[in-house]
Amino acid sequence: MSEETNNTLRQAEAKINIEGILTEKKLEVKPGKDGKNTIQGELSVKTSDTNTVKVRVFVTEFTKAGDQNKAWAGMNTVMREFHSVAEVGLENATKVQISGGNIRLQTYMGKNGLQEGAVSYGASFVNHVDEAKAPYNPHATFEVEGYVKSIVPEVNKEGEETGRLKLNLWVPTYDGIEPMTLFVPEHLADQVQDLYEPGQTAQFDGELKNNVIVKEQVIHMAIGGDKVKKDYTYVDERVMTGGSYPYEEEKAYSAEAIKIAVANREASIEEMKKNGAAAKQAANKGNVANNVSASGRTFGGFNGFKM
Repeated sequence: MSEETNNTLRQAEAKINIEGILTEKKLEVKPGKDGKNTIQGELSVKTSDTNTVKVRVFVTEFTKAGDQNKAWAGMNTVMREFHSVAEVGLENATKVQISGGNIRLQTYMGKNGLQEGAVSYGASFVNHVDEAKAPYNPHATFEVEGYVKSIVPEVNKEGEETGRLKLNLWVPTYDGIEPMTLFVPEHLADQVQDLYEPGQTAQFDGELKNNVIVKEQVIHMAIGGDKVKKDYTYVDERVMTGGSYPYEEEKAYSAEAIKIAVANREASIEEMKKNGAAAKQAANKGNVANNVSASGRTFGGFNGFKM
């Protein structure tokens, strides 16, 4: 019998592993809501000439039990001793490793309306790569458990199929459920369609792709030199490289529990929309409300951003 028979969902495993060059370091010590110190900010890690992944940091000085947080000293070391490309140049920048970082899935009301299924990454522990112990191996990978919602062909702007598939998942988080899309490369498409179907649960592995594709077009001028026009395409994808066999019933998420979680999520979205609309109306009347672009409620996330 499935462990989800009580219509509750265990939090899915959703991890990242990154090794690369620290290109930017934006960390600072700030007081938290309880007045205690936190280290907050963002790290950018370059794993190839075209791929750079941004990782959010939020580390508290003390645990809820009042003990010193084990991650605090390490993140202080990152602040003091790790050097980014922006600070010291490529040759002298620190090579870093993030093992067991987290994927954060979230839906919220932003300035441009509903931001649904937003994906970001977080880490509390960042280590220096010791090349004396192991060769430097730049990469950005993920592992995630999910309930298969659908498998559909990817199409481009012209409506043509690209050969890739979109594997749409429901991923249970610590306080709800969120959608997540994996892109299946063409060489794995047939295997994915043969092995998986909607309603199954499995673990999926892949690569984090966060890069800019630049296309140049030379424009010949009647007078003067030629001009070069550059078009930029920003890619933020999770590309599947492998997957487990579908889980047996004992470990799989139940369809009923997923259905209930999705219904709760939809209700929360409607609440956010109503509160966001009311806040906007109040702001238009001249009320000062720097917190009215949303209901103040967000949902979806992962265990590990806040330590």
